[in-house]
Amino acid sequence: MRVKALVVLYCLFFVSSTLAAELTPQERLVAKAETALQSFLTAPDAEWLTDRLQDALAVMIIPRMIKAGFVFGASGGDAVMIAKHAKTQAWSNPAFYKVGAFGVGLQAGIQKSTVLLLVRSEAGLRSLLRSSGKVGAGGSIAVGPIGGGATTQLATDMVSYTRAKGLFAGVSLDGATIGVDTEANEAYYRKGVTARDILINQSAKRPNSDKLARALSKALK
Repeated sequence: MRVKALVVLYCLFFVSSTLAAELTPQERLVAKAETALQSFLTAPDAEWLTDRLQDALAVMIIPRMIKAGFVFGASGGDAVMIAKHAKTQAWSNPAFYKVGAFGVGLQAGIQKSTVLLLVRSEAGLRSLLRSSGKVGAGGSIAVGPIGGGATTQLATDMVSYTRAKGLFAGVSLDGATIGVDTEANEAYYRKGVTARDILINQSAKRPNSDKLARALSKALK
């Protein structure tokens, strides 16, 4: 009986490992983004965030933002973004982005963070539809408070919200370079697809590509 149970467990492990191995890099990133979103929405201090998600025009999720440095600091990560349709209010399928930054200052250590970027204005959304650009170059960005009880009203185009452990208090994306990952978008959807097709026109689709949108819609009901 014990041997049979071990065989079953082995088979389950083998199947799950095989399925995970068959996922494309883009599918794995979307799955990580779903997990990251849930970690934000179910956190004890999530009330401030969920209140502002109601009015967000788009949400960018960076499941793993790495920041490291001593005096000179570098950071970066892969991201996905979904946007709200102007008329139907339906959330789009995910578009893929690359995030990178480089700064100078009194920094030390290494930190792995999970970051949510809430896009709150048309200007902020337009800036992220460009192939590449710096966050805050055409508008303003603020760092969302970490912890409960935050009631500050932020008149900004974007707000970054971070959950992290490490030597940095948080991750600011002000000045970070964010670029559309055209290669990833085309691999996930089709050749020639653009960020505008995915986020604004919402014409880029594939099976099960709406899982992240459905998760966010369910959380905001």
